[in-house]
Amino acid sequence: MGLSMVVLVLLVGVVASVEGLKMEVFHKFSAKAVEAMRERHGEEYGADWPAEGTIAFQTMLRDHDVHRHTGTQRRMLAATSADQYVFSQGNATEQLFGGGLHYSYIQIGTPGILFLVVLDTGSDLLWIPCDCVSCAPLSAPSKDPRTSILNVYTPAQSSTSKPVLCSDPLCEKSASCVALTDQCPYEINYVSANTSTSGTLYEDYMYFMRESGGSAVKLPIYLGCGKMQTGSLLKGAAPDGLMGLGTTAISVPSKLASTGQLPDSFTMCISPDGSGILTFGDEGPATQLTTPIVDKSISGLDTYIVEIDTVTVGSTQIPMASMALFDTGTSFTYLSKTVYPQFIAAYDSQMTLPKYSFNNWDLCYETRFV
Repeated sequence: MGLSMVVLVLLVGVVASVEGLKMEVFHKFSAKAVEAMRERHGEEYGADWPAEGTIAFQTMLRDHDVHRHTGTQRRMLAATSADQYVFSQGNATEQLFGGGLHYSYIQIGTPGILFLVVLDTGSDLLWIPCDCVSCAPLSAPSKDPRTSILNVYTPAQSSTSKPVLCSDPLCEKSASCVALTDQCPYEINYVSANTSTSGTLYEDYMYFMRESGGSAVKLPIYLGCGKMQTGSLLKGAAPDGLMGLGTTAISVPSKLASTGQLPDSFTMCISPDGSGILTFGDEGPATQLTTPIVDKSISGLDTYIVEIDTVTVGSTQIPMASMALFDTGTSFTYLSKTVYPQFIAAYDSQMTLPKYSFNNWDLCYETRFV
């Protein structure tokens, strides 16, 4: 299978033949996200960002990727040879998040409260600020905190909240419990330096819209009551929490599928401006092209890994025989140190425009518009 086939699965898979439950998605650098984040950081937030579509904007996206995976490079795992890599999670409580690119508003509890969360395929747990000991501020000093659109979850104020106990098979930290009847604690250390979240686990309801419209549907999900955040989370790296879309039983997609009301699948359809729709239970049409997710027994990872055989650049095919990570928080595709020079050479050989040197971008060319 070539890289083009893998990408096609994502694009075609959003045409659903099975009705799913949907959520709106928008980009971190969009006007909608800026409006929300100015509640926390003040009116200057985003004022110095370059215009979308410019080289400076692309550079900002690249710098975001670098920051997201700072520290990850030291923990990369050799796949089939010394120059083929995938990211290593290490264990279930150490995950990939280092800043997200796509946000969504979710509604949790009874009555429902809105939270602006990062969508992240590199982690599993949905957590939101809750009974805070150390959380990011909800509003800037210049803002009235009573009008903030960011919120804190209070389990005691939700009539449907239910603690997850240490006796539950989902409780990974049961060894630290005094008794199995205690509430299950959680702690996640992200690969971004000194960044973590910890608290206790609950079960509550989340609200969704059906693709065909109508009234909202509420279904049970697991969530982390995030009492303590550290590192970049205190600076708003996750605006009002994070929704892990990973593969383990505690993730929102897995919990929704366990109800028997939805297939164990989801799709994200993202437009060029970064807006889009996240649909749970969307299996796509029977005519779509597919590629399997690599089983954890092979990859060693609880995340979305696919095998790539070939990268095609115009008329040139480059053998790759490697694994790749699908990551909603990364803007660009990154190739191994062996394949990347071959990709550059193949692309450059098919261009007729003169090269143009610009910072650290390898494929810039001079052109003139009449």
